[in-house]
Amino acid sequence: MKKGFSLIELLVVVAIIGVLAGAGIVGYQGYLDGVKKDTAKSQSTQLLRALQAAQISADAGLSGQEDCGPADPLNACLGALGSTLESPYQDSKITSANIGGACASGIHFTSSLDITTLMKNLGGTVVLEACDNGAAVGDTAASITL
Repeated sequence: MKKGFSLIELLVVVAIIGVLAGAGIVGYQGYLDGVKKDTAKSQSTQLLRALQAAQISADAGLSGQEDCGPADPLNACLGALGSTLESPYQDSKITSANIGGACASGIHFTSSLDITTLMKNLGGTVVLEACDNGAAVGDTAASITL
């Protein structure tokens, strides 16, 4: 008798390894999606807290973050505050160009007031939500009332 494995036995082992690898890849992709959502929520909360700090600085008459004055648009302020963060859904830093009112950009924001009124420290609510390929990503909205 010959020693070794038959072709059928080798094919069965390769098929089993393929099925296990496929299941592992699907599970890993789901894990990565969850990490991206958590990162986006954390970054949104961080940006909103920085926006709140910028407002406190402005109320106290202190010089705060550049591009976060009463006359500056909200996306310019959020872009300046998030300039050290990298978007989990885009391969770029967060800038005013990828923060917008529509979900075509990296971070979508909505405000209960218009941007000029909001930045004049009259209060309002800002909600940030991450976007991926023009669609809002669920469970990532963070909001703050100024």
